[in-house]
Amino acid sequence: MENMKILVKCDQKGTKRAVATKFVNKKLMKRDQVTHELGVMQNLQHPQLIGLLDTFETSTNYILVLEMCVSS
Repeated sequence: MENMKILVKCDQKGTKRAVATKFVNKKLMKRDQVTHELGVMQNLQHPQLIGLLDTFETSTNYILVLEMCVSS
């Protein structure tokens, strides 16, 4: 549980598209670790990989907004 992350399903404002939000606690994961993960996600683009849509930062969390994986 050292690098615990919380995933939440949300609806994107305006489009109402389902997205996944990943909350990363700042106390449990350093900024450079999150930056590295973001860099990997931005550089790897493939139809079978979930894409990074946006990022936010609060006083306690880094928030990654991701495409929602829809199973067929």
